[in-house]
Amino acid sequence: MTSAPHSPAPPGRSTKCVSNARNPGEGNHRGQTSNTNTSTRSSATLGRDRFATGHEPLRSINSWSRAETASSLPSTFWVVSDMGQERRKLWNVGDTAGTPRTRALAAALRGALADSGLTARQAGRLLDKSHSTISQWQNGKRVPTTDDVSAFLAVLGVTGKRRRQVLDLARNARESNWLAGGVSEQLAGIIECERTAVEIIDWCPLVVSGLLQTRDYASAIIGDNDDLSRAEVDSRVKLRLDRQTQLAERDGQRADHTVLIGEPALRQCIGGREVLLDQLRHVLAVADRKETTIQVVPTGGGWHPGLMGPFVIYGFVESPSIVAIENHRSSVFLYEDDDIVTYRRASAAIRRAAPSPEESAAFILNVITQVEGRE
Repeated sequence: MTSAPHSPAPPGRSTKCVSNARNPGEGNHRGQTSNTNTSTRSSATLGRDRFATGHEPLRSINSWSRAETASSLPSTFWVVSDMGQERRKLWNVGDTAGTPRTRALAAALRGALADSGLTARQAGRLLDKSHSTISQWQNGKRVPTTDDVSAFLAVLGVTGKRRRQVLDLARNARESNWLAGGVSEQLAGIIECERTAVEIIDWCPLVVSGLLQTRDYASAIIGDNDDLSRAEVDSRVKLRLDRQTQLAERDGQRADHTVLIGEPALRQCIGGREVLLDQLRHVLAVADRKETTIQVVPTGGGWHPGLMGPFVIYGFVESPSIVAIENHRSSVFLYEDDDIVTYRRASAAIRRAAPSPEESAAFILNVITQVEGRE
């Protein structure tokens, strides 16, 4: 049995997680860990080589939003709680659109249609489906059956590995919570959430949020990996910056972005003194945007649930919220009501531990002065 990276439990609970799939990934908050032990084993092999190696070629944000998403997903994930030793199934199959998986499937179907050159109406005629049905599939409003997805990919001419990957995603699309492993799979889920969310609450206790990172700061984090070539590092850094551009310049309603930053994240000298200073000044500049709220949580203030580890809450207009927990080699996407309530309460508690946005800006300025004064 292979031991997988740590993934935090909902604040206030200690859990042990066991999955029947192994899918390493990469998160924005590298180096932030929690108290949960995850052990995994895999019976699926489809597409594993592509994602387990960590060398998946990365594309621009636009191609990612149209790209096929990954395969080799877990079918069962159990949580064993230390409180009462209860054993419950974390992922329950339901017929509900808007789950993390259905969002990723919708993105894959949009990409396949865009690449085919057909319109949704033309594809609908070939499948004897209404235009509105095809549109709902692409928007994640309706979950197509695996047979529907197979026929859809056939009329679009999608074959080979991409077809297998999308079909594998479709077979598990109705599962609610999602352990995403592999760079492609994890980023596809995150990008799709960032593309459509109207609210993002980002708690980053040890490292500045990926949506605020400068090029040099991100490069220092991503580049600390001997398995990646310089070109691969540059590609991943570009993708991270493209995500920031997507969030700032997307059409329609802008997301209300709240970033809660732990004081240690402001003082970690990642990339060196000048890189850190540039990063801190950039955080201050972003704080001036009307859709962005930045608050700093000082150290030494006692217990709050954010000490359990980083997380991001995505809120949507017509769909339930999603919580993404990013770690060194994997991500978990939570969807169940009790988990959402727990993490929203946690974010409220973290905000209570932080000074106001104005006081936080002054706090950051003071850190900049201290860093500038270092020899």
